[in-house]
Amino acid sequence: MTTVHTDDQGVITVSGELNAAMLPDVQRMVDDFFSAAGSRDIEMLTLDLSGVSTCDPSVLAAVRYARGVCAEREVALRVKPNEAVRREMTRER
Repeated sequence: MTTVHTDDQGVITVSGELNAAMLPDVQRMVDDFFSAAGSRDIEMLTLDLSGVSTCDPSVLAAVRYARGVCAEREVALRVKPNEAVRREMTRER
């Protein structure tokens, strides 16, 4: 996982497996991103999940968490999924 700040945008990139065991790491990355200097000027955060190889319903929890943190800070959230993530996010429960 990586984070990048560019002007008024930020990107958190998640790759590999995203499951319940990885969820705390993703949440920590979101929290650390907003704790970092310079994040006060961010207008949009992109959660780049295009490199996720496999995922389970935890991907929904990761997106919900990021959405909640962004909403608290009045920052737009853009989610960049790949096909596997998209399928998991749209699966009927």
